[in-house]
Amino acid sequence: MEGPYNLKQDNIDKVKRGPGVYILGGKSSEGSHWGCYVGRSDDDIAARLQSWLDVMEGTRKPGNDTDRCILRKNPDHYWRKYTSTAKEAHNEECRIYHDKNYTCNAIHPAKSSSTWRCPQCGE
Repeated sequence: MEGPYNLKQDNIDKVKRGPGVYILGGKSSEGSHWGCYVGRSDDDIAARLQSWLDVMEGTRKPGNDTDRCILRKNPDHYWRKYTSTAKEAHNEECRIYHDKNYTCNAIHPAKSSSTWRCPQCGE
């Protein structure tokens, strides 16, 4: 993962369009980093990060429990990893989901294809 980057417009403007995985989180007053959510985009990671910035800045209303959880955690940083394919992004999201168990990830990562399986649990 690359980062952390401040969850700010000028940083998101530099993100390449394409598939990838990201973590939302922040930095504690002691200087350690924390995460609260792992997500992915099958085609435009910059758009997904922009969507989260919009939630944090109040220009997009939270639409579900995940949005509200992230809003309560108030992440101000993100990490990212570009991938070559949507399936690679899915597999990386699954790996992080199982390894980290972030509080705002209430459900297993979704599959964009019925043929995909989680490399960790087979779901």
